[in-house]
Amino acid sequence: MSIGELIKQLNGHLSAEDLLPRNQSAYRKQHSTETALIRVLLDALAAADRQRVTLLELLDLSAAFDCVDLTLLLQRLAHQHGLTGVVLQ
Repeated sequence: MSIGELIKQLNGHLSAEDLLPRNQSAYRKQHSTETALIRVLLDALAAADRQRVTLLELLDLSAAFDCVDLTLLLQRLAHQHGLTGVVLQ
């Protein structure tokens, strides 16, 4: 099984089990950084229309997985989300 097939299988599982947050744009068909940015802009404009303060906090998670215990992550993926076999390898 190729990496592309594994990714497709994993995305199918995450979608079927409704495990992705509604506003997540990454790893979803027809979603991109552009759709995420549009969502943020629309939320800010809607808040401005209601005369609400808008605060945007940006967090860079590019190194987040450097701190993850991979053994624990794989155990949780298996036990809590039902991933097995080649997907975990």
